[in-house]
Amino acid sequence: MTKIHNNLLRCFAVMLLLLVCNSMFADKIVRKITKNNAMFKSKKTTNSLHYGWVSMEGGYHLLQEDFDDLNTQGGSAVHFGTGYEFQLHGIYTSIGVDFNLWTSSATTQPYSFDQRMYDTQGKLMTYHFNISESTERSSGVFAAFPIMIGYSFQGIHIGGGVSFGYNLSAKSRVKREYITSATYPQYIEDFTNMPNHFYTNYESTNTEKLAMKTPINILGEIGYNVLRSNKYQKYQNMRNTILKVGAFVEYGLCNVFENESDGVLVEPNPERPTQLSLHPYYNNKSTTNHNIFPISAGIKVTYMMRIPTKNCNCY
Repeated sequence: MTKIHNNLLRCFAVMLLLLVCNSMFADKIVRKITKNNAMFKSKKTTNSLHYGWVSMEGGYHLLQEDFDDLNTQGGSAVHFGTGYEFQLHGIYTSIGVDFNLWTSSATTQPYSFDQRMYDTQGKLMTYHFNISESTERSSGVFAAFPIMIGYSFQGIHIGGGVSFGYNLSAKSRVKREYITSATYPQYIEDFTNMPNHFYTNYESTNTEKLAMKTPINILGEIGYNVLRSNKYQKYQNMRNTILKVGAFVEYGLCNVFENESDGVLVEPNPERPTQLSLHPYYNNKSTTNHNIFPISAGIKVTYMMRIPTKNCNCY
């Protein structure tokens, strides 16, 4: 793990410690502040609230990039998370863990290349590969640790924060569609559209793991507690639960790929010349001078249940 990742882990540990201390001592601090304050003498002191939560998010996912010969179409993202939230006077702080499943697709521009080889009769030829369509479908799973702070009023929750994670698995399925032809030095015309001689339409696919870095994202969310209405609040158990329905957005802060040199994207298979050996774009293209970061946005649903404390007869 790099020095940056170690520093991030230290920051995460410090923030977790502060969050725990905050939840332990917040009531005492508030009582001391409000005890002799005339502003609060006529009002009942509000205790801190503690919640456990589970969430599900779904929406659009994109690996944003700035390559000239690559076009990204995006894909989907699904998040499952759980964690703890502390609330005090409308301000809330949340920490947890998410498991994120994502997909993204991209296409490259049409291109061609040649390979000198011998045909089945031992004659020298130049074999042409004209690639008409090239697609890559990437997918992965990573664990993220979000830290959020926000404010809630009249059932509306607005928050922001940061998350960093650990890549658990990532892969890319590469597909190339191409047409082959051949040029012989002893003939004027090229040999085309001859399936019996391997001059026709072909398709090759390959799947490889992606070497991704730790994603670091900034977060934003907005939601509304749909259980806030009197229809639900008349039930005792509903008063201690929150069901937030809203939207989320995640924006990557750093490059998730860092390759220093260009590799080979496509090369003929020596054993089967009509089949190409394919490699993912992100693994074999120099990315050190480019920006490739994830962006996600969609719908978020969070179910929260109040945690009983000695000052709370919640249920």
